[in-house]
Amino acid sequence: MNLVNSYLIAVESSLAMLQEYSLANNGYETIRKGNLNEDKSLYFCFHGAGCLFVNNGLKIDFEMPIFRESIIYVELYFLIDFWESNIQKFGYVTSEEIENDFQLAKNKKEFKEHPFRRNQISTSFTKKYNLFSS
Repeated sequence: MNLVNSYLIAVESSLAMLQEYSLANNGYETIRKGNLNEDKSLYFCFHGAGCLFVNNGLKIDFEMPIFRESIIYVELYFLIDFWESNIQKFGYVTSEEIENDFQLAKNKKEFKEHPFRRNQISTSFTKKYNLFSS
């Protein structure tokens, strides 16, 4: 499985877990960072328009999807962070290799290049996630 697809699966899993705990955390109205479980293996921190989610040491940093259309942007630097927290799983040796594959992903039909940010591509999730309201 390639890095971009693994990252997207991890983002979607993170969103599902955040949504599952949303009601218990009052829709994250007051809690902006913390642990989702007692053993502290699931950590989240909302920042700007995004969220850093750490799942058993795997860093998944992402911008929140555009909820109406379930569009998710894949940021190259977040992708490199994801790789660095789990290097052994993927066959990359340097971040330059990831940048090359990221450029190739822009040509695939399931991704669209961001119109203003060269280091972002977008795709859509089939499910919509709502973390911030009941």
